[in-house]
Amino acid sequence: MLRRLLYILLVLSIAVPVQAASPYGRFHALVIGNQNYEYLKSLKTPRADAEAVAEVLKKQYGFEVDLVLDGNRKEIMRAFSKLRKTMTSEKDNLLIYYAGHGYLDRLSGVGYWQPVDAEQDNDIDWIPTSRVTNLLKVLQTKHVLVVADSCYSGNLVMRESEAQLASGMERNAWLQRMLERRSRNALTSGGEEPVLDSGGGGHSVFAKAFLEVLRGNREVLDGDSLFDQIKSPVIANARQTPLYGVIKMTNHDWGDFLLVPTESQGIALTSSRKEKSVPDSVRGMSGQKGELQRGDTMIDPTTGMEFVYIPKGCFKMGSPPDEKGRNDDEGPVHEVCVDGFWMGKYEVTQGQWKMIMGKNPATFQKGDNYPVEQISWEDAQKFILELNRKSGKQYRLPTEAEWEYAACAEIDTARFWGASDDTCRYANVYDQVSRKKYYDDENNSIWNYHNCNDGYAETAPVGSFWPNISGLYDMNGNVWEWCADWYGGKYYTTSPRSNPTGPVSGTRRVLRGGAWSDDSQAIRCSARGKCDPTLRHEDGKVGFRVVISLVGF
Repeated sequence: MLRRLLYILLVLSIAVPVQAASPYGRFHALVIGNQNYEYLKSLKTPRADAEAVAEVLKKQYGFEVDLVLDGNRKEIMRAFSKLRKTMTSEKDNLLIYYAGHGYLDRLSGVGYWQPVDAEQDNDIDWIPTSRVTNLLKVLQTKHVLVVADSCYSGNLVMRESEAQLASGMERNAWLQRMLERRSRNALTSGGEEPVLDSGGGGHSVFAKAFLEVLRGNREVLDGDSLFDQIKSPVIANARQTPLYGVIKMTNHDWGDFLLVPTESQGIALTSSRKEKSVPDSVRGMSGQKGELQRGDTMIDPTTGMEFVYIPKGCFKMGSPPDEKGRNDDEGPVHEVCVDGFWMGKYEVTQGQWKMIMGKNPATFQKGDNYPVEQISWEDAQKFILELNRKSGKQYRLPTEAEWEYAACAEIDTARFWGASDDTCRYANVYDQVSRKKYYDDENNSIWNYHNCNDGYAETAPVGSFWPNISGLYDMNGNVWEWCADWYGGKYYTTSPRSNPTGPVSGTRRVLRGGAWSDDSQAIRCSARGKCDPTLRHEDGKVGFRVVISLVGF
């Protein structure tokens, strides 16, 4: 009898195939609905909203769900702690849904989620949203989406998402790119404003729209498309404007959260595009396969430096005569074509300089993640020489043409974010805080400062502001960046079309990008600087980043 039972089990084990692991990874959700408050006014719909969200995530999308209803501070923090212990794989996807009271301290700019034991005017038991962002920093999880249906929840969002399908790109190829890149996004029911806790037939207006989209969806749904379908019905039925974007101070890398119906989770994304092979040396360095695309990333194993791929292409170099702040050496506008290359995602940091060179020369030594500065062009060459020796690669400074192409290719405005001079959102520049620190008497300043506050009087940690269309940070502002070229004031009139490298000789080298101490004129894609290659700027304004050509592998 026992032998017969073992035989049956063996047959079953052979006959029943093991289900293949989903190419999308595991999906988990923490869903919180706080409605019945002890000290604050009780709400109408969060419990029903949370229960309905938990149900659709489980049944239609295969999520493992932890549901917390009327959670006090201890219970919510315990749920956060559990996530730290269970969400340990990069293949994980985490959705956090919160419905309940929210609060924004406008004086400090701090936002809060309020548990059911929160007391009025006593924030000791409130949960600052910084606790949420700190949690997301330490989780290994590749994709996180926070959905917040609470007053003032827009405080979570640092900038709008730019994870949108590029023109001419197949949707599946684009979704695959979003899947491969790390994401930390938030979808909020409103901005920094009160939101409606009813109006959705037993749900909030926002929850109703959210649930209707999830229930009606039958395909792979990215967060940006989800937002597009939710925004209009919410605005039409309530005086609030939903937001979708990157969460403040988290390690977002321009991916997006994908909601995948259960029946589609075993099916990998496919594309009909013809893929080109990638050199083995590139694959070994970056872990990537297939065709390289603008914005693809890799990491140098020697230093941990991150690089972004810039594909070959042609662009109009220089600035038009009518551009505000233009200098004569920025023209004439002429077509330039460059080959593909990898460019440093960030300016070289003090930590990276110390790793290669030892002593830190920076004026503002505030941390390893700040850009190294007080660097001459010749200093940068010494760093690159040693970096190449240790890595076995052939890094170099970008040419001036490569720098401008990477900074603002496909952009027809003076700055990568458009014509707006609302610069403090996008770049570390000469602003109110810089002016206050360095000029007690406002009349002493010869520069026009930006009438805003970017949060930094001098240099900022690399990556503190928005990246450009290629995924490069601080191409405008923070520190000027050395280029390989000799400076030539009238060189543009004789510049070759293909891969120009500047004049054959000169007395000064090119600088690009502007610095924390510069006004609007210098913070433009076409603005040019120049300096003696032996000079070190003791005011902490000049640094650099490095590139590597495909042929350099």
